[in-house]
Amino acid sequence: MAPSRALRLLVLSLVLKAHAAVYRTVPQSTAVLLGHDVTLNCSLSGLSEQDVVNWHWYNRASQAKHHHISAGSVVAPEFSRYSIVGDTEGGEFNLRIQNARLEDEGKYQCSAFSVQGATTMQLFVVVPPTVVRITGNLTPRVVGEGLVLSCRSEGGSPIPRLSWYNGTVRNPQSDHAFIMDAETSTVAVNLLIPSLTKWDNGANISCVSDQGFPGTVRPKAAWTSLVVYYPPVVTPDFPSARAAEGQSAQLSCHVNSSPVTHVTWARLTNGKPTDIAHSSDVLQLKNVSRTDAGLYECRADNGIKPSAAATVMLDVTYAPSISRTFDSEISVLYGQDVLRLECVADGNPKPRVWWRRNDTNGLYENPLTLSPMDYRAEGLYECVALSAGFIGARRRTFINVIGRPDVLGDTAAIFADEGEEVTLTCKVMSDPPCDAVQWVFRSHSGDEKRLHPGENDGVKVKTVLGDIREDVLTICKIDASYTGTYVCKATNVFGTDQRQFRVHIRCKLSLHPQVSSMLLIVTLCTSAAAATTVLIILAFCLHRLVNRLKRADAQANSRNCAGSETDKASSDLSTCPRLESSKGPARPLKQRTCSTLLSDNNVSCDELFFPWCAGHHPNHSRVSRQRQLESAMKAKYLAETRKVATRRPDDADMTQVFGAVQVEVTDKISRDPARPSPCKLPPDPGRTKENFETKSNLDSFLKKGGYCVDSEDDTRIPNDRCRKSGCRSRHCRLLLKEKVADDTNPERQVADCS
Repeated sequence: MAPSRALRLLVLSLVLKAHAAVYRTVPQSTAVLLGHDVTLNCSLSGLSEQDVVNWHWYNRASQAKHHHISAGSVVAPEFSRYSIVGDTEGGEFNLRIQNARLEDEGKYQCSAFSVQGATTMQLFVVVPPTVVRITGNLTPRVVGEGLVLSCRSEGGSPIPRLSWYNGTVRNPQSDHAFIMDAETSTVAVNLLIPSLTKWDNGANISCVSDQGFPGTVRPKAAWTSLVVYYPPVVTPDFPSARAAEGQSAQLSCHVNSSPVTHVTWARLTNGKPTDIAHSSDVLQLKNVSRTDAGLYECRADNGIKPSAAATVMLDVTYAPSISRTFDSEISVLYGQDVLRLECVADGNPKPRVWWRRNDTNGLYENPLTLSPMDYRAEGLYECVALSAGFIGARRRTFINVIGRPDVLGDTAAIFADEGEEVTLTCKVMSDPPCDAVQWVFRSHSGDEKRLHPGENDGVKVKTVLGDIREDVLTICKIDASYTGTYVCKATNVFGTDQRQFRVHIRCKLSLHPQVSSMLLIVTLCTSAAAATTVLIILAFCLHRLVNRLKRADAQANSRNCAGSETDKASSDLSTCPRLESSKGPARPLKQRTCSTLLSDNNVSCDELFFPWCAGHHPNHSRVSRQRQLESAMKAKYLAETRKVATRRPDDADMTQVFGAVQVEVTDKISRDPARPSPCKLPPDPGRTKENFETKSNLDSFLKKGGYCVDSEDDTRIPNDRCRKSGCRSRHCRLLLKEKVADDTNPERQVADCS
């Protein structure tokens, strides 16, 4: 029986699941203000004819069980403010509550028999708080003090959440709110500021009461603005100000304080303030003078200690002026050591002061210092003071030198030919003027004679007055009787001064005619010897220079030929059978001394270097090459012997350099002036006598089949004659009769050329 019942239940559950209804609109928790209408939405899909949609309610406050509100569209009579609205045929069964009350708050459920997992929603009936306020000591506070504020919210359902804000920034102390009275729904939170700063002044502090339903009820807030008193801070707009004398000046300071206060200005004199009847941030001074320049103080005091002050420096500029520290004329005694005259000038900016003398372009530093004092220092001097932006100031003084006369000049010696006119000038400066100037003549014997103005036995005396007095004595025709000492003496009340002139007759030198002739001859000989010496030195230097140029030219030609002529010669000789047979491994190139070879088939090959070889035309193109190589041989000889090429080397010299068997070239080629050789090889450490493979043993050469041939008629020379001459005749060459079996390169056995 039990199994059959379980089976029926299983079948029933499967049928129900197959025909279960589902929510089209899921019920959502919502809030409503007290006294307002609210609609709780609920719509289902897949309802069958047997399904009935029911609304149930659970009141949290009364702890009551679910109350059945409606079945379908029928509402229970005790819920007179409730109704079902919507398209019930389409599955909409929305519950509408009119004039919501606090007892309507609770959980609501919309479901049908076939609905799986019925959903429950919450209805909140919101009652806004009656009041939100901030309490505490809201009077102005002084910087450094603490502050405690309290935010209190009364009434409201649900109980609101309180938060402190400084402007728009939330204060973390808001998390410490507490409930004061649950029955009246009173809640509070405190704000603690341990130490107020100047930056807290004017801060906007607010307390916000939020019930958490922004779409239903807006949060309430209370706010207050903090007032914090702090001492003033004074800052000058400009630390200094400048104005020209007679213009206006403006000084200003900026004050930051709470409560706001103005500044008072004072002028500091010796560090002590002198009050000015002015209490504004800007001090205006009109028509300033140089006495107004100085340090000004702006001070602020708002009752919060300490007070503050700042200073502003006023700089008044004015034109330079010169103090009357010296008179317009200053008299000094002649001979005084030093005159020091200082010019005191005042001005802002500080003027530059110097002295100048009117009758000259000379400038003098201040103070003016003149030493020693004589009549030449007398004159009009001017002190000049200049400042930027102003007209300069000037003050003059005349320096008057008084004292004994000053006869200008020292003792002089006058030489004149007999019969000439002699003029003696005596210049005198004196203040006061001298009484008279006396001329006295003292002869060599010691006799004295006073010369008066006018003519005195061939001597004239006259006076020319001016800034400088001149007394002139003229001897018309001088002779031995007029020679001696002339004294010019000036006198005034302060003393005397004099000057001496020693007059002499110039002696004439007369020589004997023979002595004059000898002196002339000696002079001419000395001049000729000097000129000859100079010419010899110049010739020697020129000779040395020419030799150096020649050697430099020879080295340059050798370097040029090494590149161009050798390449050309190599191309011309590339067809020679002997050269073809001599090609082998690369080896250092060496200077060829002669050519004595025949071709392998005994046909005469073009001789490479000697134009007189058989079959070689004298106008062949290789003749020039022969001359080049001949010059190279000479250069090698000179490098070995280190001799200057003053003569042509003979056979013995060439043999000493190149070996015992040496073939000498013909004179007509080597001495042909029309064909100079362009090639001269410089000394080369690699080209020594040991590197030349010239055959030095004539006997071994003859044993290998060689023989001597005379170049004149191309006839063979007997071996004994060849041994005797050693191939030292001028027209001689050595030939190989045939190849030697053990020598694959007979050309190198005789001579090796590069």
